[in-house]
Formats: sequence, structure tokens, C-alpha cells
Amino acid sequence: MPDSSVIGRRVRSVADSPPVEGLLMADSRTERLLKSVPEPLRRFHRGQRILVVDDFEPTAKEVQRDLLVYYPRGLDNRVEYETDPLNVADRMAQAVRDGKPYTVLVLDLRMPRKNGDGLLRDLAKNKLLCPVVIHSASHAKRYQMALLPQIDNLRTEDVEGRMRELESLDRLIEDVKTTRELDGLTKALARKTDGVPFRFVLKYGPGYGPEQLMKSVRAVAVTGVETDWGNFNTAVSKFKPVMFDAGANTEYVEELSETVKLVAKKAEPLLKKIGSEVPNAKRTGEWSAAKKTVEEFKSWEYSTEGLSEEKDDLGAARRHSIGTVLAYLAEKIEGLAFRRRWPGELEEIKPGFKGKKALLDGIRGFRNDTFRLAELVRMPRCLKEDVVVIDVGTYIKHVSDNQITGISKCRISAASGVRIKTPGMLFEEVISQPIMNAVQWTKDRPGRKVGVTVDKKRVSDLDARSKKYFRGLGLRENDEVGHLLVEDNGPGIPPEDLARLGEAQFTTRKGGSGFGLHYLRRYIGRMDGTYHVESQAGAGTRFHMYFRPATEADGKLIRL
Repeated sequence: MPDSSVIGRRVRSVADSPPVEGLLMADSRTERLLKSVPEPLRRFHRGQRILVVDDFEPTAKEVQRDLLVYYPRGLDNRVEYETDPLNVADRMAQAVRDGKPYTVLVLDLRMPRKNGDGLLRDLAKNKLLCPVVIHSASHAKRYQMALLPQIDNLRTEDVEGRMRELESLDRLIEDVKTTRELDGLTKALARKTDGVPFRFVLKYGPGYGPEQLMKSVRAVAVTGVETDWGNFNTAVSKFKPVMFDAGANTEYVEELSETVKLVAKKAEPLLKKIGSEVPNAKRTGEWSAAKKTVEEFKSWEYSTEGLSEEKDDLGAARRHSIGTVLAYLAEKIEGLAFRRRWPGELEEIKPGFKGKKALLDGIRGFRNDTFRLAELVRMPRCLKEDVVVIDVGTYIKHVSDNQITGISKCRISAASGVRIKTPGMLFEEVISQPIMNAVQWTKDRPGRKVGVTVDKKRVSDLDARSKKYFRGLGLRENDEVGHLLVEDNGPGIPPEDLARLGEAQFTTRKGGSGFGLHYLRRYIGRMDGTYHVESQAGAGTRFHMYFRPATEADGKLIRL
């Protein structure tokens, strides 16, 4: 770790640079945003050389675009990206030889051939390490932090601690009024933290936008501290990425491949329809990106063989990225018709699409279904996360419509005290399926009614199959189990279809995928749970889910 005088010289050299006024780009949004930054800190938005590392090129470009808003080229900034982690060390070494070293590294954790933690270790050993901001696709899990004690494989106490430190740092630097105060603050932080806490600032959580990414970059740029190998080794060990490994589970890999093919099959006619009805749409970047992604979905890489490839762990990397790529395709097709405001709500219909209700409904439906699949394919990863305990009633009453699609349209009756175990966010994914189905099935139903009830039932009162299941877990007739009921007044399900519920790609809903209840059937047992469906044509549906009550030995209780 360099002495504080070196850090002080670094801060003064930046702080003595010319003010940003007069150097701003013509873009009025950039000018407005930078003028909102306190005067001493504006200088940290000039002369930065930032390298974004992400194996998924669309994400790398998106991060680059977000950073350029706050670090524009007109202020002598350079924001570059690299998709191959094996090229990063050479690029950084060349930048040092050119006398223009990178000032900040924005790094993805999960990449094929070399994961983020391994890359950081290599850079540190070769004395190429610069301040790092770790970003993760985990932020795309819209409601993860409502439940999880982890973000993927990162423990909450680590993540929340980093965020508290970042918020504390942000308040401190916002109060700085002079370069002398900034110099003193940097030295104090270097002594206090030994260079570790502010090196890693994690991008995560709902509503994460460019402003938070900018603050993360600015935080590491302000502290600008190095650390010795021992401290670095300790810090990076808390951020070990582990990609989901399907191993010998070829059935799961085949389903991933079928999911991708299904999305491509739905996207192609939709794009063709958009192109015929709105010809100008073909000239946009969203069109090109969507077409390219659909073609990639049909390639060997997304076949069962491609997703199973063992060389350089490429198959695991592809399996890991499927959810992100599905969400990316959904956003691009939606972006053809809608201008959006962060973090993604629909804002206005673009010219050429106005008045085309059927086309707009098709685009919205594709987006919703594809995002749903993007969440489903991540479910097996939950099995690698810590098992925790939640109070189902408390959870149901506190989630928002963004967290379980359609729950705001439901009548809720949820008793507290029903506690179940769940690996990571698996519970939320499982209960989402019948709730979303009920909302969809009753969408055009006059006097639509959808209810969600949480209570307890005795084993003796359950259907025969559920009784047998809980007897197998050691419960007796008078024991109680947690009960979650989703009921609707929709069209109901005829007997011949009811017997097939849960089969892969079998669906009773027009435009459905058939994977939702299939994944529910596969994974509900991981929570010591089972289900039972009552329905008949014209008389609605009652979807029962039952769970063995959790004990203290099952895991830590998550308080919402």
C-alpha cells in the first residue's frame, strides 16, 4: 500500500485540473447531471480511463454507455470495454507502457475461461491492479433482496456492509467543499480502511441505475488506494463467483436448450409482424440486436451439446448467461415500440406503433413471458444458496406488484406464523407460477376474482397424495402444515388437461410456455412441499401448496 503522500499527490494533481465548465459536451443531459455534482468532485469526472470487462457484449456496451453519460469524452475521459478476460492483463500492461494506465476497472464476476476473482489475482500479482468496481447480473433479479441472505454466492453481510460503506463515503464526499478537505479525507480513508473496503463496490439490487454506477466509480476514484497482497487476498475471497454447474443433469440442460428455442420460435413471427406493419423499425439498433440474438439462439452454442461443453467451462458460462440474454432480447423487442424511463417502466408509445393495439399487446405479452422464463431458468442456481426460513404470511403481505407479477390484483388473506424453509429465492419463484397463471386466466373475465390465502391445515385434511408425502417426512395425522392457496374464478381446467399440468411445455394458456408449473413441480420438494390442484371447466381453479413447518435447525429466519 503506498504511503498517504503518494495518494495526496494523486488527489492534488486531479484537483488542480481546469474546471469542467467549458469542457462539457453539448449534450444537455450530461451538462445538467454534472452540474449537480459538488464542485470538488466534478474534477473526478475528467481524465478517467475506465475499462469495463464483461463476457456478454450487450451488457458491456450498456455499462459503457451509462458511464459515458457521467464521464463524457469531451472531458478527456476514455471508457472502453473488453469481452475476453484473457485479454485484460495485456491491455492493462500496454496502457501502463503508453503512460495512460486505467484508473478504474469495472468487472463482471462470472465469465468463461477466467472468473473475475481469478483475473483480479492475476492483475495483483503482476502489479497491474487499479481500483475496482464489481458489477453483477444479480441486479437483474428484481426482487432478490426482499428475501435472500445472498446475492448469488455473495453473503448479505458482505454486500450490505459494502453498500453502507459506500453510502457513508458518498455522504462524506458530498460534504467536501475544498480540495484541501478532499485531500485530507482521502488520506484519512486510506489509513482507516487499509485500502480494502472501498476497492469493491457492488452493483446490485432493485432500481440500480447509471447514477449508482457513477457513484461507485467515483468512490474508488476518490479513494484511489492500493492494498498489499495480503489484504487484497482477504478482500477478494469474499467475492468468489461460482457458476451453476449442471454436471450430469442432462435433463436440465435439454430444458434450457428447449427454452431458448421456444423464445426464438415466438420472437421470429413477432419481428416479422413488426417489420411489415412498422417498416422504419428495421432501421433501429433494437431491431438489429433482437435479430442477432434470435439467430444466436438457433446456433449450436444453445443446443444441448453446446450448453454441455466442458472445454474451458464454456457450457457452464452459457448456462449461467441464459437468463440475462433472454431478458436482453425481451428489452430490445419492447424498446422497438416503447420509450422507457429507468428502471424500465413503460413511458410512451413510439411513432409508427400508435393505434396498433394487437401489435402492442403482442410485444407486451412477449416481454412478460420472456422475462418470466428468464427468472425460471435461474431457479436451479437457488439450490446452491443458503437455506433460510421465511414467514409466508408476512412475506406475501409485504411484496409489491414488481416482486410477484399480478399480486396487487389479488385479494390477500395471510396469517402470520407460517414458516417454511427455502434455498435462496426459490420460494418466490415457485409461488409466482400459480399466482401469475390465475391473473392471466382471469384477465378478460367479468368480475375477475383472484385470492391468495395463507393458513395452516392438518395432515388429516389433505388430499391422499399430499398425506402420503408428509407421512414420508415423518408427520402424523394431527400435525399441521403450512398452506398457501391461490384461487380464481377463471374458465377452469378440464379433466384431461388437469392430469397433464406440470408437464414440460404443456400449457392451457394461449401464448404460455408450459415451463412455469413444470419448474414448480420439480423444485417445490426442495422446500419440503407439495401441491394439489382442484378445477373443472367453467368453475375456476384452486391451487393448493403445502409445506412442512420449518424449525430453527432449517436455517436463519429472514426478517422482512
